[in-house]
Amino acid sequence: MNTKAVILILLSIGLFYTFTSDRYEESKQLHALAANYKDILNNVSKIEEIRDSLQATYQSLPPADIDRVKKIMPDHNDVVRLALDLDGVAAKHGIALGSIKTNVDSSTASGGVIYRSEDKLTPYENTNGIVQVSISFVSSYEKLLEFMTDLEKNLRLMDLVSLSFQSNDEKANLYEYNLTFNTYWLK
Repeated sequence: MNTKAVILILLSIGLFYTFTSDRYEESKQLHALAANYKDILNNVSKIEEIRDSLQATYQSLPPADIDRVKKIMPDHNDVVRLALDLDGVAAKHGIALGSIKTNVDSSTASGGVIYRSEDKLTPYENTNGIVQVSISFVSSYEKLLEFMTDLEKNLRLMDLVSLSFQSNDEKANLYEYNLTFNTYWLK
């Protein structure tokens, strides 16, 4: 009887290692995969909660504030609106813009920016478009300063690239100015 028991034990151990052990390992892997899926689902529900919270916060903002944010960084490239805005600011100071030229710079509008993440430098794709605007006009120095002050206080984000001038009429204290700056929009 002991030999039968030993044979049955050896047979069960052999069956376990030949058939059951593979299935057991596969079952452990599936269990781990199920745990990963549960974590992913938990993260998705957390993200949905954050999204809903942000959406509620956004909807509670006054429309005037939303319009101001859209003016700082518009969500589309509207050079006609930009030209009209510049002409309006210039007209307040008695300046007639001679020409307005725009150039959408796609080479600097994406990539190249680097930021630190988890102690590594990681490339970051920039989501901003850049429009380079060049304007020329004739004005006195005092009117130029007033115009530049208004552009500085304007909500639209602008970076001055260059400002050049040449004497047009020294007796009338007028100069011909060429102003180039970059402005941005969200892609």
